[in-house]
Amino acid sequence: MTAIAPLPPDALSLALLQSTRTYPAISVLVGTEDAPSGTQTRLAALLAEADARLRAEPDLEDAGALVATLRELGATTPLDTGAAALALFVSRGTATAVPLPVGVRDRVVIDETFATRDLVHARARSLRYRVLTVGDRVGRLYEGLGPVLEQVHGGGFPLELPFRDEPERQDRAHERAGRRDELLRRMVQTVDAAAAPHLRGDPSPLVVVGAERRVAALRTASRHRDLISAAVVRPADRLTLAELAGLVRPQLDGMLAARREEALRELDEARGARRYAAGILEAWPLAAHGRVALLVVEEGFAYPARVDPLTSAVEPAEDVTAPDVVDDLVDEAIEAVLASRGRVVIVPDGTLGDAGRIALCSRW
Repeated sequence: MTAIAPLPPDALSLALLQSTRTYPAISVLVGTEDAPSGTQTRLAALLAEADARLRAEPDLEDAGALVATLRELGATTPLDTGAAALALFVSRGTATAVPLPVGVRDRVVIDETFATRDLVHARARSLRYRVLTVGDRVGRLYEGLGPVLEQVHGGGFPLELPFRDEPERQDRAHERAGRRDELLRRMVQTVDAAAAPHLRGDPSPLVVVGAERRVAALRTASRHRDLISAAVVRPADRLTLAELAGLVRPQLDGMLAARREEALRELDEARGARRYAAGILEAWPLAAHGRVALLVVEEGFAYPARVDPLTSAVEPAEDVTAPDVVDDLVDEAIEAVLASRGRVVIVPDGTLGDAGRIALCSRW
């Protein structure tokens, strides 16, 4: 049984979930913001629905084994992690639970692929980032996604920083300044060496928190300074996790708003360059053929449909439980764009006006 992950998966892990092409791929999504007893009741109802749907399929000989795996996963996954929702994914080769920092619509999806839309939403709208705190004696690294913040243990962190500034004295000011500069230089070198394996090849923004001199030294002298997107000047040694999350929230909100504004600007530019398409009927064939550079989707947009495997023609559907119906073609489009190394940005409902709630910039 796969253990519950502390955060929604990174790009590689998400890609592995999205690469699953087998029937049945079972996804159970449940909000966890209620009391654990209420969440458990709703989860039990969802598991019972999945059980009934799987056992109703006459050609599914291993339905019982799949149901048993699903129920075991549901029974062994904690519901009080502080996350807003939980996703369970089960197939013949997979059994994993993923907490999410954003709410979901309770549902069961049984298809040839996992329903990873909410994972994509969490990554796309909540912004993945890192926080580095530099105190007098300890440096700590955190991974975050939206309001969910998790401290990194291992790989050099927490990091001992035995480089405390000298107490202020009235004499030898020049010597004192020289010692202080040397301490800051050694601090930067130590932090850089520890952070390098964690930051290498990952463009996620980095927020630095610490006393003014330490933050300034990292922003000007660190070899990772190009990743530092924001800083908070605040003594960091005694911050609780909740206090730290509250301190970085305004910076993250600003980054996320900027990303959405940039996506809308790109859509406007694509109109003039004739690389623009809107609406699910236009978006799906382009996404399916790997032609989308940027996909912008309104948060609440879903579209159950039947898709012709030869022509990619789309027909809306109402019965999402029918075997030939794709539960959500928007989810499929998102997955196809990510699989072809395109970008996905989720925007609030109503943002796209008359664009049919989904719009894109094509590659050609």
